[in-house]
Amino acid sequence: MKTIQRAVLATFAAVSVLWLGAALALGQILDDTRGAPDQPVHLRVHAGELQSGPIPATVFGSFLEPIGHSTYGGLWSELLENASFEEGLLGAGAAANMIKERPELERASQLDLPLPWEPLDARQGNRYEPQSGDAANSSNSLPIMGLPSGEVGIRQRIYLPVHRIVTYRGSIFVKHQSGPAKVYLSLRERNNPQLVFADTTIDAASREWTKYSFELTLKPGLVGRLQPVDFVIALHDDARAFIDQVSLMPSDNVDGMDPEVLKMARELGTPLVRFGGNFTSSYHWKSGIGPRDERRSQSNLAWNIPESNTFGTDEFLRFCELIGAQPQIALNLGSGTPEEAAEWVKYVNDHWGNKKGGLLWELGNELWGSWNMGYPTRDQIGARTQAFSEAIRKVDPTASLIATGADEDFYHEWNAVQLAIPPGYVSVFGDPFCGHR
Repeated sequence: MKTIQRAVLATFAAVSVLWLGAALALGQILDDTRGAPDQPVHLRVHAGELQSGPIPATVFGSFLEPIGHSTYGGLWSELLENASFEEGLLGAGAAANMIKERPELERASQLDLPLPWEPLDARQGNRYEPQSGDAANSSNSLPIMGLPSGEVGIRQRIYLPVHRIVTYRGSIFVKHQSGPAKVYLSLRERNNPQLVFADTTIDAASREWTKYSFELTLKPGLVGRLQPVDFVIALHDDARAFIDQVSLMPSDNVDGMDPEVLKMARELGTPLVRFGGNFTSSYHWKSGIGPRDERRSQSNLAWNIPESNTFGTDEFLRFCELIGAQPQIALNLGSGTPEEAAEWVKYVNDHWGNKKGGLLWELGNELWGSWNMGYPTRDQIGARTQAFSEAIRKVDPTASLIATGADEDFYHEWNAVQLAIPPGYVSVFGDPFCGHR
């Protein structure tokens, strides 16, 4: 349940970011014995001696990746899933698991409703036809076809943070087709459409895609904490309309983010936050900038879950600003290009802090793993790292770059290729998840 997940910081995971200076916090490397250039270097650490220089504030950090409910359903305040009614965003395994956990969604799927949307009344049968190529956002919209009497609609189970707020604001795109031109939006008791907690009506007579805003306010105490409710979109009588790109957020959201998660993240006191992970190798940053209504939904190929792109670069930078952390971003060395990476570096530099750049960037994530999209082979990684570094240095000579490494016990040859890169291309070497070296 979303409310529960938010209460535990929505799996906003902390991970050590270890620099060489971190080891010196307990002792100094006072002497070393060097052999021939092709021989190992032996270092002796005297643990009894205190570090004489300052320890970097970035001795540890946290990371944020759209997996599970860390971003969507956690930090990001959007209460609805698959709000643009896309099909095929869930992998087969993810869809099967969702239906296993919620068997009622199997009937919804049989009626051609994109998960996790459900019919308001499954007994009415097929009154929905996902439309491809005619959409306000992304690829699909959802026509709803009314009946001569009563109402036909769709619903989605959601959890409301009623312990702190009772007003919820949203928007919806509608294109009228025929019949009455009203669209009814409401919050109702779960599986009991007759009990309406809050409702509103919009006049949507335009035959072109039009965005309408709305507000739903509950009476205090009407819905209990952790009590599921149904968000409903309905048409009355023989109305027919296309709907697309719906949004519903608590009115106390902070630039789209959950205030409780922000508070906990701020209290964590992390000096930097990493934006990245396995999804990095197929993430194209331009999909996550610009007006949110125009950002296309797609599949998060790393985790086979939907990616709405409503939380992108600008939202991430704002998050870092709100919690007092520095951004650290993993670049796409899987399906991306050096030019794309350099443009992202320039964009972030133009939108962050003193606009002078010099931020910490990761040249890919776990690129030694075949689970990463477009992973480079051992013979390719050195040249690919250098090519990306060269492109980035052209737009920001002061950027700090991390070359992807791995556990030395299993990836000695991979690490050797990366360590053979000439000086000046990278600043730090290591596995961004397990630590930098």
